[in-house]
Amino acid sequence: MRKFLVCVIVFSMFAGLQIGKKVTAEELRGVKLSFKVLESYSDDQTVNMLVRLRAKNTSSAPVNNLIATVSHAENVQVHTGAVYFEDIGGGETALSSESFNISLKSSNSQEPPQNKLIWQVEYVNSDGERVVEKVSL
Repeated sequence: MRKFLVCVIVFSMFAGLQIGKKVTAEELRGVKLSFKVLESYSDDQTVNMLVRLRAKNTSSAPVNNLIATVSHAENVQVHTGAVYFEDIGGGETALSSESFNISLKSSNSQEPPQNKLIWQVEYVNSDGERVVEKVSL
């Protein structure tokens, strides 16, 4: 009986640690970005797109006061300063209220550029801490 009780206690402690690990794991935290293209047009040299930025909160906890700014743009021009979002609940996606233009050299694709933009995303997490992340688009 004593071995059984010890096994139950050890198993309970291990199960509790695993549950705690899943809830607080760093890989569950963060923000992913994407574009919603409102319109696009091109000439012989440039593709121009009017877009709004989407932010997906990949955490189960809310993020507050989210601000996204371009940190690096390779062969792409982003015509905006900071992009602001309302608070975003855990697992939810928000769309920026303001639209902005993106210009890039003309190609066969009308899609937004991939892996050519790096955004700096800042927000306040549920613990009241300011978080800064680099997010590639």
